[in-house]
Amino acid sequence: DISSARTASNQSRADMEVQWLDHLGEGRWSKLSAQCRKYLLSADIQWSKNSRDFCKGIENWGGISVDYALAVESELETRLAPVFGTQQYFNYCLSQQRKPEAKPTLGTFIKLLRDFKKLPHELQQLIVLAEMRCQDNEYLLQKLEKLHHLRNTATHPHEFGPVHYTKLKDLVFKMMPDLADAVGAKP
Repeated sequence: DISSARTASNQSRADMEVQWLDHLGEGRWSKLSAQCRKYLLSADIQWSKNSRDFCKGIENWGGISVDYALAVESELETRLAPVFGTQQYFNYCLSQQRKPEAKPTLGTFIKLLRDFKKLPHELQQLIVLAEMRCQDNEYLLQKLEKLHHLRNTATHPHEFGPVHYTKLKDLVFKMMPDLADAVGAKP
């Protein structure tokens, strides 16, 4: 199992970073935003602290899983947030009869990428300029949607247990190489 093999308890932050470097390679790891890398390591630290109690007494597994989801969301935000502040996005929202989001969320990013081919050309160009290329990766889009569902479930502590936590953690671990490949050089 990836979860238990990858992050045994009491590992140092440096050890955890080495594991991510081994998994992703230096090129992919360095392409991720500093915020994304910080959340991944923070999530691994939470796992390290709580893994011994995996099936004993922790009631809020959603609370300790949030940093894995935030790692992915922060990477999308790093790349796509500037798109949401543009006149092109504002005009697109008006054409769809919906209010533009002040602060985009994981679900908003996924919808924008999922609808990429339906977007006006000028908005598509802004996404391409943002060095985001996951809109053509169906596998990654499906993983993002699954992460979104798990993250939303995590907000309900009595519905999100150790099994859900393991699914979310493994999903992020498996999707990070594809996400790193979908982003360009650091902005």
